[in-house]
Amino acid sequence: MIKRAGFSLMELIIAIAILGILAVTVGPRLMGLLGFAKDKRVNTELLNLKQAVFQYYAFSQTYPPKLIDLAKGKKALIEGMNIEGENILDPWNQPYQYRLIKGGVPHPFDLYSMGDPSDPQKIDAWTIK
Repeated sequence: MIKRAGFSLMELIIAIAILGILAVTVGPRLMGLLGFAKDKRVNTELLNLKQAVFQYYAFSQTYPPKLIDLAKGKKALIEGMNIEGENILDPWNQPYQYRLIKGGVPHPFDLYSMGDPSDPQKIDAWTIK
């Protein structure tokens, strides 16, 4: 009888079963951690953007008409954020939302992310601690 190198059918089935069990148990936890990391990143970016809006105001005595104005010019107030065209994108590649409020009550502007598109929840810069 000639011995051939390779795996038997039983060995392959056991290896596939082990990989399947690992994928079922570890996969959801890993995805949860990725979601947690994006939530933390969006909080940090919103706080940085809010601070940059106030710095813009301190320099010019007006609030920026558009959020992208914080990234333009000689004195760009933000760096390292995902920018595409005229939009600053959140971790889910959706544009951050910004608008000035006439009268400034209770805040002079709105600044938020809609969060994960598969489960949209407004993440407001004014509620982050």
